[in-house]
Formats: sequence, structure tokens, C-alpha cells
Amino acid sequence: MTGVVQGVVALAFDAAVDPVSDFTGSPPLVLFVAVVAVETLLLKLLRWGSWGRSALGSLSMNAVSALVGALLDLRMPEALVYGFFLSVPLETVVLLLFDRTRKLRTLVSALGSNVGSYVLLIAVYVFGRSFF
Repeated sequence: MTGVVQGVVALAFDAAVDPVSDFTGSPPLVLFVAVVAVETLLLKLLRWGSWGRSALGSLSMNAVSALVGALLDLRMPEALVYGFFLSVPLETVVLLLFDRTRKLRTLVSALGSNVGSYVLLIAVYVFGRSFF
């Protein structure tokens, strides 16, 4: 990919997706779709919102995490640890912008969706290219 395309695509990734992709060689777009899908599913299961609202929340919170992750230029394997602990508060704030009345549910939803997506990212990190 060209630098411009990589930059545009990277804006939508979670803080740790780009380092995991670089380290394992897994396609970044596949990781992006997988993370958004996992987080959307978990937000819905945690009753944070409807399917559409959960998808929008997942896309929004991962865009913010990606911007912060890109600024910090995280590397593996620290990206998995730092990315998680940065993503949870950042993504909680993003989800609170959608609904300020249910603060505890929003925190639990951000935490739960991040646990799910980071389990996926750790599996990709451990198994590398053979995972996708």
C-alpha cells in the first residue's frame, strides 16, 4: 500500500491493530473488520445500544484509539498492553458522547468490548499469519 492509503486506513484502527498487523503481516483491513465486528457484537450483547448504534459506536471509538495509537507509535508486544489500557478510558469517553445518562453501563460496555477485541488481537499476535 502507498503511504497515503496506509494513513487513511490506519485512522480507523484500534490503537494496537496497526502494530499487530506490522508484526504478523496480517492484512490490516481484515483486522479492522474483525475488531469492529467483535466490538459491535459485544456492545450489542452488553445492551449498550441497537445494532446500528453499536456499529457506529465501535467505529467511532476505534477511530479515536487509532489516532492516539498513531501519535504514540506503539510497537509489539507493548502495543497490546498499552493499547488496551489507553483504549478503555478513551473509548469510554467516546461512548459517553452517545449516551451520558448510563455511565456505568457505558464503562462496562467499553471494557467488555475491548476485552473481546484484544483477545482477538492477542490470538493474531500469537498465531501470526496462520490465523487469517
